Amino acid sequence: MCNIPFTNYTLDFKGMIDYIFSTPQSLARLGFLGAFDSNWVAQNKIIGFPHPHVPSDHIPIMAQYAVIPTSHQRAPPPPHALAGGFPR
Repeated sequence: MCNIPFTNYTLDFKGMIDYIFSTPQSLARLGFLGAFDSNWVAQNKIIGFPHPHVPSDHIPIMAQYAVIPTSHQRAPPPPHALAGGFPR
């Protein structure tokens, strides 16, 4: 999990709309592209993207994974172990 405050940054909306989903049983995350430096955004008085330095209103997200061999994969947790679970 990574704490990026937004992946879309426009004049009237700033929030998360882009995600990377993965399965921890079969993929080990090696790294990810971090968030924009909030000081850089403030110093440049950026009120939204696109911007000359950021050509899209969607901020790039990226993660690097290693595939866990089947012989080393752990079993997924039982359904009742999910935090909050689903209403029945």
